[in-house]
Amino acid sequence: MDFYMALLYKIIKKISSIILPITRVIIFQPGKVGSVTVQKSLEHAYSRRLISNVAIYHVHALNQLDEREGFIIRTRRNPAESLSLINEWRKLREEIVAYSQRKWYVINLVRDPVALKVSALFQLLDQHVPDWQERNNEGSLTTSDLNNLFFSTQEFGFTGLDQWYDNQVKKLWGLDVYSQPFPHEMGYQIFQKKNIKFMIIRLEDLNRVAEQAFNEFLGLKKFEVINMNVGDDKPYAKLYNEFKKRPLPEEYLLRGYQTRYANHFYTPNEIEIFRRRWLGSQ
Repeated sequence: MDFYMALLYKIIKKISSIILPITRVIIFQPGKVGSVTVQKSLEHAYSRRLISNVAIYHVHALNQLDEREGFIIRTRRNPAESLSLINEWRKLREEIVAYSQRKWYVINLVRDPVALKVSALFQLLDQHVPDWQERNNEGSLTTSDLNNLFFSTQEFGFTGLDQWYDNQVKKLWGLDVYSQPFPHEMGYQIFQKKNIKFMIIRLEDLNRVAEQAFNEFLGLKKFEVINMNVGDDKPYAKLYNEFKKRPLPEEYLLRGYQTRYANHFYTPNEIEIFRRRWLGSQ
């Protein structure tokens, strides 16, 4: 019975891949905003519907790639992984430009900007401090080392994040996400610009609104969120959790929460809750 069910599954997938057009989905965001969770959830959603003619891409940049590559080479000690990804993004960018009338579904996630940067610090720790695990095991990786890396490294600041939509989305597709207020209570927003359908969804609201949002955006009913890439499961989990417990300087929080990004996607009350959390007062 299992053999015949498996055979039927393969036949249905083969037929659907022939008669249905390919759905192309780009998960497109600056990093550390739950994008792997969304990717795996989408793959699961399409798989259980026996739909195989779907292409899902996961990228952080599609514009200014040469500049990004140069910056990474200059600032990271072990940049190989990121440089390999940039080469993949170049190929996707070329495809988007070559087939300018092709339909694209773009999913963009946003997150508390300070939480995003703290998470990025540990995600990129291997690239900035290649021997961090050895140093941590021997006790020579100090709190001061992590603080110096976090507060003195340009990519853990907020300038790039604040410019990301202009540099990546507006320049590529002419879509200005800041031109309309973000519906905070809804937790997501959908734009249509010619052949581009673009959805912004807040990570903090993902579990609450995913079913409605992905039904409206992609027609996926009963969409389920499958949590992946959780920091607690990573080799750096202990360091990450310890770092999150320490209060962050008010000056750093001020820079993050005064950005256009923060004030567009979050209410003053939500920002204050974030701020108090990172100050250790909540």
